[in-house]
Formats: sequence, C-alpha cells, structure tokens
Amino acid sequence: MVHRLAERNEKMKKERGMFLLTSYLVLTVISTFALTLFLKSVSATRSAERAINRIIAFHLAESGVDQAIVTLRSNPSYTGQGYTSVAYAGGFDTQAAKPDQSDPDLYRITGTGYAPDNSNTSYAYQMRQVVAYIDSANQSPFDFGIFSNTSIQMSGNAGTDSYDSRNGPYNAGTAGTNGDVGTNTTRAGFVMLSGNVRIKGDAIVGPGGNPASVITMSGNSVIEGTRAAASTAKVLTPVSIPSGVTNLGSLTVNGNNTVTSAGGTYWYSSINISGNGRVNFTGPTTIYVSGNVSISGNGFGTSQNLPPNLQIHVQGLRTVSVSGNGNFYGGIYAPNSGISVTGNGEIYGGLVGNTFADSGNGKVHYDEALGSAGSGSTGSSRVIAWTEV
Repeated sequence: MVHRLAERNEKMKKERGMFLLTSYLVLTVISTFALTLFLKSVSATRSAERAINRIIAFHLAESGVDQAIVTLRSNPSYTGQGYTSVAYAGGFDTQAAKPDQSDPDLYRITGTGYAPDNSNTSYAYQMRQVVAYIDSANQSPFDFGIFSNTSIQMSGNAGTDSYDSRNGPYNAGTAGTNGDVGTNTTRAGFVMLSGNVRIKGDAIVGPGGNPASVITMSGNSVIEGTRAAASTAKVLTPVSIPSGVTNLGSLTVNGNNTVTSAGGTYWYSSINISGNGRVNFTGPTTIYVSGNVSISGNGFGTSQNLPPNLQIHVQGLRTVSVSGNGNFYGGIYAPNSGISVTGNGEIYGGLVGNTFADSGNGKVHYDEALGSAGSGSTGSSRVIAWTEV
C-alpha cells in the first residue's frame, strides 16, 4: 500500500513538472511572438513617420525655392537665408547664386527642407533638397507709374511723381520726375486730365497716335515731361494662376479687424478690405486674384513698406478699386480690368490696367525699383530647370 502511494506521488510529480515545463514553453512562445509583433509595430511606425517627414521635408524644400524666387524679384543680390522654422512642420534653408557670371539673369536656387527640424539626431529625421534654375530676364510690366491699355481719366488733385525705394522711403522734397503715364490707345480724347492734376513725368500714347489729340487737358492740369507716341505697343500678358497654388476663397476683412500673414504666393477668388480693416504681410508677397478687388480703409501693409514686396495680379475682366485714406505700397497688374482710385490715400508703386480713373486727392508715387529687372512681373522669374538632389 505504501509502495503504491509512493508510485502515485512520483507520477503526480512528473505530471506536474511536465505541465510546468509545457506552460513555460507556451509562455515563451507567446512572449516571443508578442515581442516580435511589438518590434514590427515599432518598426512600421518609425517607417511611416519617416515617410511622412520625407514628404513634409520635400514640400518645405519647394517652399524655400518659392520664397527665394519671390525675394529675388525685389532684391537681385539675394544669396539665400539660414534655417527658417515652420510651426508644427519643420523648416527650410535656401541658397541663391549665379552659376554663370556671363548670364546675370540666371540663378541657381537650392532649397533644403527638414522634418521635424534640422537636427539629424531628431526622431524620424528627414532631409530633402530641391534645385531650380531661374531665368529672371523678363521685363517688368511696371515701367510706368500708371499704364492703361485703352483710357486714362484723372481729375481733382491727382498726380504722379517718382522715387526709388532702394535708396530710402519716399520724400516729397526730393521726389523724382519719372512718374510717367502711358497708354496703347491712339483715340482722340482718351487721355483726359482736368482739375489740378500734375504729372511729374512723360505722357506716352499708342504707336502712331497724335499726343495733341489723344491727350486733352483742362483746368490747372500740367504735364511736366514730354508728350510722345510710343514706337511699339506695350504687350500686356494675361494673368494666369501658377500651378500648385491653392484658391483660398475670398479675402474679406472689415470693421477694425487686422489679418497678419507670412509672405508668399496666394490665390484669392476676390479681395474686399473695408472699414478700418487691414491685411499685413510680413514678407515679400505675390497675390493672384480671379475676381474683383476692393481695397479701402487701411488696406494692405507690406514688409518694410517696400512696393516690390507686394504685387497683386488680377486675372480676367474685373473691377479694381482703391479708395479710402490708407496708403498702398505695391504694384497692381490687372491688364484686362478697370482700375479706379479715389479718396485721399497715397499709392506708392505702380498700376497697370485696361482702363484707369483717378478722381481723388491722393498721388501715385512711382517706385522705380518696380521697373528693375527681376522686380516681379507676370511670367517673370521663369523656371527653366528643376530637380530633386
């Protein structure tokens, strides 16, 4: 009896040991499998985050190239900038150089994007680089203070003069006499100056036109410069929206509201600034508009009040109105639209439209920097080559 009990106990011990060993082996297999799944999950997550950061870095590199192109329009001596952080994304840096000294209009721009930042020890760090070659030889459309394709009407105390923002801010005491006005029309009476209008510059009509019949003057209006006909018509290239730019809808600011945006390239379906509304851009900005433009109140604020830092390009047959008492610094290129200026605000820059009317007390102070090569124009800064390094 005792012998049987001993055998049974021995058998139970063996079975218990086998059970424990089997349980251990099962747990080991499950743990190994779980660890493998965890490591695969971590690896997949890191791979996905690197892939996302790679895409972000690429777009940041492109943004650096775009910003350099805009900056070169107003500053041909621009050589690039160091790392610029972009909130919640990463950052970029740019380099601009002239690879061929015999071709002063050719630039090589290198944009480098980083995500999540420019430290290569950061988690899921990625870096992408884009190189673009830019031809800035195209002529600026702003070679007049005011240019209209078909007609010019100026009355009240309107007028023009000039300055060069590269040499400092406008000074009435030292204002220049390059505030030229021009038109392609040759039709009699289609340039009408009345009241106290004073043009401190030339008045140019279309090829073959007779300035004496095209230009009519009354009241105390004065043209201080030459009246002549152009040798060729000025070509006004239609505005086209660049590919890759997103339509942000209508830009509407009214009341006492102020909107501040970074410099860059924007596309709006229309612009309506009224009341005491104001829009500030902190860097060089190009705006494309596919609808009507109404700028009144306090209007636009531009980086350092330099007209080349803000250009508005209006697509198609629209109405463009600048009114109120706020000053406007920039260029408006609206070759198919009518431009009207009223109120007491001063315009520093240049205007191009299909028709032009100014019945206010403000003056157009033409900024000669807008007319320099690479200062920015429709179709300027043509990308002739692009690659990812």
